Amino acid sequence: MITSIPLTLAVDAPGPRLNCEPCIERPSYHIRAITHGAKDSLFWNQVHSAAVQAGKDMSIDFRFDLYDKVDYHRMASDILDAVTGKDPPDALIVSIPSPVVHYGIRAALAAGIPVFGMNSGYEMAQDLGLYGFVSMDEYEAGVEAANTFVDLLQVGENVGNDNNETSAVYVNHQPGNTAMDSRFDGFRESITEAIPSVQVNEVRLKEGQSDQETLQHLTKAFQQKCPTMVLIGSPVLEATTAALYANGCALSSTTLVGTFDTTPDVYASIAVGKLAFAVSQQQHLQGTLPVVMAATYVSTGQRLAPPSQSKYGIYSSGPSIVTLQTLPSDTIQACEAEGFPVCAPGQAPIKLGGGCPCTQRSKITIAGVIHGDNTKGWARFTEAQVQQAGLDTGVDLQFELFNRQESSEVMHAKMASKIISYCRAGVHGIFVSIPSTALIPAVRECLDLNIPVMSVNTGAEYAIDELQLPHHIGQLEYTAGYAAGKYMASPQHGIDKVICIRQDQDNKALTERCKGFEAAIRETNGAVEFLGRPIVGVDNVAGFIHTVKEFVANHTSDNTWDGLGMLELGTKYVDATLGLRQDHPGMQFGAFDTSGALYNALATNDIMFGIDQSLYLQGYLPVWLLTMIATTNQHLKNRYIETGPTLVLESASKEYLSCQALSFSVCPPPVLYDLNQLTNVRPIGYTLAAIVIATAVSCIVWMAMNRRSSVVAQSQPEFLLMICFGAVCMVSAIFPLGIDDSIASTEGASKACMAIPWCVALGFTIMYAGIFCKIWRINKLMTAAKYFRRTKIQAWHVIAPLVGLSVGNVLFLAIWTGVDPMYYSREEVCGAGDFSSVGHCKAGDTKVSVAMASLIGIINITALILANVEAYRARWLNEHLSEFRYMFINLLGILQVGIIGVPLIMLLAEEPVASYFLISILLFLVAESTLLLMFVPKVPPSTGSS
Repeated sequence: MITSIPLTLAVDAPGPRLNCEPCIERPSYHIRAITHGAKDSLFWNQVHSAAVQAGKDMSIDFRFDLYDKVDYHRMASDILDAVTGKDPPDALIVSIPSPVVHYGIRAALAAGIPVFGMNSGYEMAQDLGLYGFVSMDEYEAGVEAANTFVDLLQVGENVGNDNNETSAVYVNHQPGNTAMDSRFDGFRESITEAIPSVQVNEVRLKEGQSDQETLQHLTKAFQQKCPTMVLIGSPVLEATTAALYANGCALSSTTLVGTFDTTPDVYASIAVGKLAFAVSQQQHLQGTLPVVMAATYVSTGQRLAPPSQSKYGIYSSGPSIVTLQTLPSDTIQACEAEGFPVCAPGQAPIKLGGGCPCTQRSKITIAGVIHGDNTKGWARFTEAQVQQAGLDTGVDLQFELFNRQESSEVMHAKMASKIISYCRAGVHGIFVSIPSTALIPAVRECLDLNIPVMSVNTGAEYAIDELQLPHHIGQLEYTAGYAAGKYMASPQHGIDKVICIRQDQDNKALTERCKGFEAAIRETNGAVEFLGRPIVGVDNVAGFIHTVKEFVANHTSDNTWDGLGMLELGTKYVDATLGLRQDHPGMQFGAFDTSGALYNALATNDIMFGIDQSLYLQGYLPVWLLTMIATTNQHLKNRYIETGPTLVLESASKEYLSCQALSFSVCPPPVLYDLNQLTNVRPIGYTLAAIVIATAVSCIVWMAMNRRSSVVAQSQPEFLLMICFGAVCMVSAIFPLGIDDSIASTEGASKACMAIPWCVALGFTIMYAGIFCKIWRINKLMTAAKYFRRTKIQAWHVIAPLVGLSVGNVLFLAIWTGVDPMYYSREEVCGAGDFSSVGHCKAGDTKVSVAMASLIGIINITALILANVEAYRARWLNEHLSEFRYMFINLLGILQVGIIGVPLIMLLAEEPVASYFLISILLFLVAESTLLLMFVPKVPPSTGSS
């Protein structure tokens, strides 16, 4: 039974700015971390990576800068600047390595900025008023190091110097840091208790020493004799081992060396026997949880209670002892060094750095089974937080509430079956509530399968004492009852007798609440009489009223309600009890949990208190903690993750009540509008267009320079000019194609969309109609000459096909533009756990656009066919006159472009960058190839001809 009592919080409305209508906009919250971490520290870089990833997971605005050099005064100044600046953060995360930073922290708290702590200075956390702290207990780390040395000395009989003297040296590599002092205190006190004759010395290195100076310092310190034990910090591992070797100390035989913190060098040294062990503070966990805690508090007002079994009220990320027997795998070592990188949504688990593949969290399956059914409000509220945690972590979540069952026995049997099913399916972790012993065999089977299990809400005594689970997440029921009894028995309330009302006599949690309540009553105020524990129905208001009245009548001499205090173990009957209080104003009562009725009663002073156990955290945290275990193999050292009790003495704010009614719903991640989607590829398209334009201009210049050449004259330069103009017009479509909402308004981008078919259609028609007219004219003349007929070709005869095709294009394009134009649209697309958007041109909203596009396509295909037919008819003529062979090559090229390009364009419709690049290439190929095939063959024959 847990009897230690945590600091009980009496709160009114939650402190942070809450706004849940219509949902919580997490990116609007700014959190800043200011610690004594240095950029050249592998440990702090790992903490930084974990914290930044947590900030991304929580979708908050998070800033965490490391220092070039540790400077406590600069750190204190930065805290003050953050507090007094124009845009102060919604929360701060700090380390407390020195009293120098205390003033800044107090200033932040005085300004209403919640401060959370990590790593160093937890001894002062509660005195300063921090809202939560995650760290390794440095004193306990020293104790664990001493215990490990003792265990190793008992195993290794040959360890020690020639005189069989036992000595220990502690190397303090960062004097002035209170964490280093706490480690030494724990180590010295524990080792001297275990080995009274041991000589313990501390070697304090000087601040700012070079590596060479450190080596000289340690070499001199070890000159007298080889110590039996040396405890160091990982930054001085190399210097320490070198100094010991220089003095002839044999590691693992004469001298055992242990270190704090883990690095690749530390792991390698353990593997080869240079190091006996390392004390890990599980830095990834230490970086992640403060960010999750701070982000949760600023956006919901929910926070953990200080751990009742921790001397300083901290959540302990360490110590965790690593020896040769518990050395992590090579992959885990590599991932730890790189900060356990997480794959971006949709990214394959490739190795991002050295030897660590990023974690694809969507492949991690976390399951949950709780005893609340889908008719219970508390269960539905908890479910909402479970689902939100799944979204935040990106894991595959398997969780579903049961329908209402005919009895608790049936519910528990179904729960056990579901638990076994999940574990046999190979989930990576599972959280369960354990309302009865019927669940224990199912949980044991999961443990036998090496599935991480933690309990939530109820069943702490089964989870910790019997099943030895790593965590129970919830309030300690005995502790909560004790806190309620202590408050109610206070003489100021004028209560002289109390009862504890239970709704379910078989519920172990309710039993513990009443036990704690009774114990506190007897210990706090001997004048208060504990009358007993009446049992009422679970869902029967009339029965509740009758039972309570009958119990009071039977247990009081004169059936008096004056001075009576009642504790309800839930909020089901708050309204009914308020009715009793109207009849008996001298009665007072408090209740477990919170509800709208309870908050209303607090507002009118009709109830003493509520006890909040934070169902939010009971639903949210298990997913996070199991995800950490599954991906990093790290977990807190606290067996109890205490979500309560919190005494609620005043009604909550309207904002808080609104958030609670909406289950603290979080807005979906913002759509990632990539407004610069074409920025990098746009120059490529414009370059291709410029090449075609330059080619066309070069062809025109060439014609002008060789206008007297017979080849140019025979090639009919007026039609060659049309081909050049058509190519330029067609390839000019690349320019409006490259316009999106990164450089234009939506209206402007829509106009650019409609300009694309105008350029392509008119350019293509002019180009191939020009070829058709050119060859058609030659065919007319040569056919007449063949049969010795006189013929006269009027200009309008030649221009008519061009005009007809162009008019058709313009007509259909105009109808398309006027009736159902193309427009620019940005649409959301959903990937693997991510949301983004793409912008592209759409054909229109009706069938008119499809019809017009089809007719325009027919016109342009007609122009292409007519040009090739005329070229075929002129195949027997001189190539300068007919270009049949080159037209045939051009036709084959266009067919290939159509066969390959059109399907690709359809496939890449939702990929603006790839689509723009592809269409630009296709337009370039058609226009450039046509120009080259029409002009290049004419260049050599034109030389010297006239």
